[in-house]
Amino acid sequence: MEPSECTINHWRLDIASASLIHQITGEQRRLGEYQLRLLTVFIEHAGEILSRDQLTQWVWARRIIGNNSLPNAVHALRVALEDDGKQQRIIKTITRKGYILEAEFCQPLEKAPEPLPVVAEKLQAEPEITPERLPEREETPVPVPVERAIPVTKARATASQWQKTGMIILITALTTLLLGWGWKTWLMKEDDAVVMRSIEENVYSNIRIFELADSQAFEESKDDLHFRLKNTLYRINQTLKGRSIHMQIYYHLSEMVLNYTIVLSNSCGKRQLAMNVYQWRLNADQLNSLIYRETERKLNEMDVCAS
Repeated sequence: MEPSECTINHWRLDIASASLIHQITGEQRRLGEYQLRLLTVFIEHAGEILSRDQLTQWVWARRIIGNNSLPNAVHALRVALEDDGKQQRIIKTITRKGYILEAEFCQPLEKAPEPLPVVAEKLQAEPEITPERLPEREETPVPVPVERAIPVTKARATASQWQKTGMIILITALTTLLLGWGWKTWLMKEDDAVVMRSIEENVYSNIRIFELADSQAFEESKDDLHFRLKNTLYRINQTLKGRSIHMQIYYHLSEMVLNYTIVLSNSCGKRQLAMNVYQWRLNADQLNSLIYRETERKLNEMDVCAS
């Protein structure tokens, strides 16, 4: 099966953007170069046990890598696919043999049915019959008055506008429900004791920062994300002030992954961006560059409010 033609636990691999896209919520999670290659190999050999030597040769070719490179890449894929590292439902570790991607989780991507062909000649040959226009008799043709045709056109246009408005309202409501459901699921899926605390409350005029974790993690945490990002956040805050935009940051720290979400809002609307940053501790400059670049991109999507 082609890697781009299957879904794994509702996640579809998009090779062009090197990311996983959720088929229900539309959330996008970017993968590193070797994580992308590793997942591609797993999908192509779904249901097969692959040894460490095979995976190392196919993914890293002739590069010299450390002993932890493969386990770390497997762990990152499990996190991205929402697999449990202990139960290992999707990607399993086979002792002394290697790894396997369970074939039952690699489902074919559903394709939309092709539209039926339209026979144009037949449609043109048969006149349309509607309540407003009855078939005319050959011996007594009755023309339709122009005065009656105008109200019918307006009525149809009004109905069409109401249908479009209804669809927009429905799409907006569904989007709001999905976003709310996503956060609620994340907060409750692991531990009911997950709490949120405010970080550096009075430092920025237009930014509020919140960390999500359980109470024990708060006490044991040794990673000060704000210390790493404070210069970048100061620059972003200056831009927010100039454009009358407020931003809320929600983040969660794990061993390898930074879950980072921003919500931008002004009097005209809101924008939201969620990211999973892997190996975020390794390079502070790259982390700051990523955060600034993605925030700036989302800011440029904001509507400009009329003064």
